[in-house]
Amino acid sequence: MSYLSDASLVMIPSGYKDGKLYSVKPTNGNGDFTFSRGSNLAATRVNSEGLIEKGRENLLLQSNTFDTTWTTSNASVTGGQSGYDGSNDAWKIESTNTGQSRLTQTISISGVTTVSFYAKEGTANYIILYIISSGDPRVWFNLSTGVVETTASNIDATIEDVGSGWYRCSMTLERVSSTLWVFIGNTDNNFNSAIGDNIYIQDAQLEVGLVATEYIETTTTTAQAGILEDMPRLDYSGGSCPALLLEPQRSNLNNQSEYFATGYFFTNGSITTNNATSPEGVNNASSFIENTATGTHQMRKTQSVTSGNDYTFSFYAKSNGRDYVNFWEDVITGNKAYFNLSNGTATNSGFTSVGIESAGNGWYRCFGTKSSFSGSSFGLRIHASQGANFDSYIGDGESGFHLYGLQLEQGSYPTSYIPTYGSSVTRSAEDMLTSSTALNGGQTGSIFVDFERLAIDTSWAGAMTQIVTSGGSEEIRLHFDAPTPQVRWRDANNSYVDIGGAISTTINARTKTILTSDGTTIKVFANGSKVGSDYTIVNPLDFDRIVNLQRGSLKINSEIYFPTALSDAECIALTTL
Repeated sequence: MSYLSDASLVMIPSGYKDGKLYSVKPTNGNGDFTFSRGSNLAATRVNSEGLIEKGRENLLLQSNTFDTTWTTSNASVTGGQSGYDGSNDAWKIESTNTGQSRLTQTISISGVTTVSFYAKEGTANYIILYIISSGDPRVWFNLSTGVVETTASNIDATIEDVGSGWYRCSMTLERVSSTLWVFIGNTDNNFNSAIGDNIYIQDAQLEVGLVATEYIETTTTTAQAGILEDMPRLDYSGGSCPALLLEPQRSNLNNQSEYFATGYFFTNGSITTNNATSPEGVNNASSFIENTATGTHQMRKTQSVTSGNDYTFSFYAKSNGRDYVNFWEDVITGNKAYFNLSNGTATNSGFTSVGIESAGNGWYRCFGTKSSFSGSSFGLRIHASQGANFDSYIGDGESGFHLYGLQLEQGSYPTSYIPTYGSSVTRSAEDMLTSSTALNGGQTGSIFVDFERLAIDTSWAGAMTQIVTSGGSEEIRLHFDAPTPQVRWRDANNSYVDIGGAISTTINARTKTILTSDGTTIKVFANGSKVGSDYTIVNPLDFDRIVNLQRGSLKINSEIYFPTALSDAECIALTTL
């Protein structure tokens, strides 16, 4: 048989937008899945280039319309100027009085943020970015030489040559603030300009994080890009073909997952921010460098937790002269993990489990879980090391490791990265639902699911990942067992009686299963074999729609619905791995 032609619903993760996952068939939209996750940009995925992709937002309003919500002081703005991108969308800002001439927007920020402008010299050659806040973060950018000059109270400042005399100028800071000022300048460390002094500007952006990312245009509201609130995550971490990543609600309890210069303590070493290319593919990874002392070379902080729960730590690390990174939970004695960044192996000493996974380009995600943690504080302590359980040594003053994405979450396994920049962030669980008109509404049909179970969550059992519904009431469910790695189809209208039997699964490996009904009898197949005995239907089953209520952690490679009962041979062929 031709499975594509005979199926009435085919979902293979490919097309998507915020709030929608498109099915390959039908093509009229009746089989598309509505998708929801939450109200923030906490979710990430691995994209087709193998890089971590985040949600991004430009928090400035009218980001390239400087004669609207922006205000001027001793300055004028004129649009229609030749821009860095070949357009006429740039603006000239010109001093109309002697003294301080500036452009202003009221903002509301907290935590780690980055402000950026494209700028070009005119008769003046400095643009000065200034944030009214504690310490008044500020930077002088020389648009003649392409050099960052005087800076104060900021994390980082960069200037990037983008051609034709244009530069992208950015300042990163960690402050609570309400006002952004942009000055015209003629000399370093001086705010004054003369009448007629001017520079050109274009495409302003303010965003959370340590670096300026690709520009996002705004008008009267902020604008977003990347992984949005309700966008399905088509994840490529398994290879060249994407799978739909579905995860339960999780929080990164660590309030600074990328900026380690505040809130962390250092022994015999120091941290440099924005010093290496991270698994995102941008320069926002930090570098820990040991000194020449004898002893442990480490960074640490303590996170409040609730005693009795499972907790999982994770971080991305890359060798920078030291091939070992050791992790200590330094509140409860004896919990240690040793990660070899050369061959990608992990050694456990005290944790319930530890693991390490390649993230590409020499990066590894290192993680570990402590079940039923007995303390109220969880110590996050990371050592540079010369080997497993080799924590004290004489440093050379130049070796260490690169670090990115430190996460602590309540749960028995690591989920995808949740970025934080000053406060804990929660990523909500994901749900999806098909339109009922995609199915036939009758009592015959077959439903196929190709998925990978990513972990066993011991905090729940019997949770549903897929529901076949009839007239809005739940009928047949595909359950995940816990703590055993099994799934099973169940009749939810008949006291959750098992249909067929338990289907054995392997974590991080594909499972293919199909349930087929001729209106009287249901059969189940998985991984090329029939599972258990035929099941006589107790209550009528109408195939109206499919609902995925996400409670576990998995990837869906495809879902296919057939309006007829497939033969045993067809079910075996379709589910064979």
